Amino acid sequence: MCIEDTVSAVTVGHECPQRGFRMNKNNLTGINPACHNKRVLLVDRHSFMRSVVARWVNASPGLEVCGMTGEKIRALQAVRELHPDVVVSEILRPRDLGFIRELHRRHPRLPILVFTMQDKTMYATQALDAGAQDYLMKEAGGDVLIRHIRTALRRRKGSLVSKAPGASLSSG
Repeated sequence: MCIEDTVSAVTVGHECPQRGFRMNKNNLTGINPACHNKRVLLVDRHSFMRSVVARWVNASPGLEVCGMTGEKIRALQAVRELHPDVVVSEILRPRDLGFIRELHRRHPRLPILVFTMQDKTMYATQALDAGAQDYLMKEAGGDVLIRHIRTALRRRKGSLVSKAPGASLSSG
């Protein structure tokens, strides 16, 4: 069962092996119009980190994870199909910046937050240049990440430009 299956058959957190990402039925456009939660797509190679970040997001009022994947190509597909309000992604290698660049090219108004272990200023600068709105170290923790997600969503709401002013290198 994947996105094209009937809505009633989709369960919260259902695996979509053909697509390589998980989805949450309440986050698909048009399924639950009464739901006003902002949708967050998580992209991280490590399933443990995806689970931890998903718990932080889902425990935050007004936010919920609409999907998660460890693969960049799957993430591009998930954005197209799940319509998240924000993407939280890691970068581990310079080539991961290509994903950020491509995601920003395809969805210029979609906030992208990089949440990573890479503490090199070079990565932060390149991620912001590629289209990320913010760059956070994983050591900053859940409270800081949630605060930055909310800030990105507020910026997006009133912004007609592709990159909100004030993107910054943040560790907390």
